[in-house]
Amino acid sequence: MTTAPAELRRLLSEPGMVRAPGVYDGIGAHLVRRAGFPVAYLTGAGAVAAGYGLPDIGLATATEMADRAEVVVEAS
Repeated sequence: MTTAPAELRRLLSEPGMVRAPGVYDGIGAHLVRRAGFPVAYLTGAGAVAAGYGLPDIGLATATEMADRAEVVVEAS
């Protein structure tokens, strides 16, 4: 079984681009997976906009982003 970091390294070592949609919540992560994308990234701007309704001006703490990342990973 390949680990997630090993799979990401493999994807990045291949020629061409890796398309990675930005996600900020569990439903977005689920939809990206269902659409067949091999990777996604956690967007801080999206997380802050969805969570607080404000632009990303450094409002989210590292702990809040780690919590959001956990939700995204569990949903994907």
